[in-house]
Amino acid sequence: MAGAYDGPRRGSAAPGNSEQEDTVREAYATGRKQTQDDLMLDVRFSNGSRCALSYSYLVKIEYLPADQLKLIFGLDTVLVEGRRLLPLYEKLRRHRARFVQEGTVAEDELKPEEASHIDLIELTLNKEDDE
Repeated sequence: MAGAYDGPRRGSAAPGNSEQEDTVREAYATGRKQTQDDLMLDVRFSNGSRCALSYSYLVKIEYLPADQLKLIFGLDTVLVEGRRLLPLYEKLRRHRARFVQEGTVAEDELKPEEASHIDLIELTLNKEDDE
């Protein structure tokens, strides 16, 4: 039976590898650089309340030409109504939207006609039956 691996020790680099002799290897490395990717979608209502839902539970997105989005997060549903929501659909599909913000009539009037605007967000939280 072979003994425990006793790998190379410091100063015992492979012959001809002088670069390894001059550097000390790190104990670990991060898999990728930290990004600004959001793990959760922040649902913001016009009254100031918020709810963050995990992108990992986003299982279905429906875009309806009447400028409606239906987002299914596990058992929870978010219905978004407004105008010009197709760009938002594309961002949500790639998990690139940080938040969705329910706007007001005054905000809608101040935005350019080609800008997206959300008139209404309905959040339905469906808890599993504990019984």
